[in-house]
Amino acid sequence: MTTRPVYLIVYHSPLFPAHWALFLPNLTSTPSPTPPISSSSPPPPPVPEVHKTGTVLNVAGSSFSGFAHEFKRNYDLEEDGRSYSLFLLDADIDPGLVGDTRGEEPSVDAEGRDELERLALSVPAPGPSLQPGAAKGRRGRAEIRNCQTWLWEAVQAYVEAGMMHSIALERLAAAPVN
Repeated sequence: MTTRPVYLIVYHSPLFPAHWALFLPNLTSTPSPTPPISSSSPPPPPVPEVHKTGTVLNVAGSSFSGFAHEFKRNYDLEEDGRSYSLFLLDADIDPGLVGDTRGEEPSVDAEGRDELERLALSVPAPGPSLQPGAAKGRRGRAEIRNCQTWLWEAVQAYVEAGMMHSIALERLAAAPVN
């Protein structure tokens, strides 16, 4: 049985926390060069190539307004134009957990079509965690929740459900946050 890889996409930002998302490459898209792997993470199994088109699982929004689940299918990483890096989280995902989007037009929605997406929806998207400067009431150190927080919780849920191996958490810990 052929397994599927899952990657962390890190969209870099010099001022704000990097945007994190999961990327599951389509099996039928054009290959791109192998992505960088963090030197501080455990070495992954060899992966000969990464396809540039696939499904992105993430939450979109801001810490001020809150986040919402978002699934981008047949998404082309190179058409986006933003600076990104890919990091292999797990090379051995059961292909039965991942939907097949071959032949479909690119789309964006929050509908869980496969097991990975349905479990992602069970992890709540972070609500607003930043308060406006003029807000009244108790002041103190706010716990900022964002896409990185959600992705940590989602990967933990995948590991607990047996959909990903625990190495994914170790590799996530080594990922850049900006």
